[in-house]
Amino acid sequence: MTSIMERIAEAETRADAILEEANRTARELVAKTRTEAEDAIVAAAETQRIQTVEILRQAQTDGEAIAAE
Repeated sequence: MTSIMERIAEAETRADAILEEANRTARELVAKTRTEAEDAIVAAAETQRIQTVEILRQAQTDGEAIAAE
């Protein structure tokens, strides 16, 4: 039969292990989320660049058409 002190020590050990696992999981989640956010920013910037190029081309085409009139 285990004593109260032994049971308390076991519970503390389990609590420490749970806390360590939670901290590890949180760190991994933050790192994954940071990477996903950085990837989303890069993708958004590329999309914006492509849209800007297209708008500039269209504006040039429109300007040339107006100038030709």
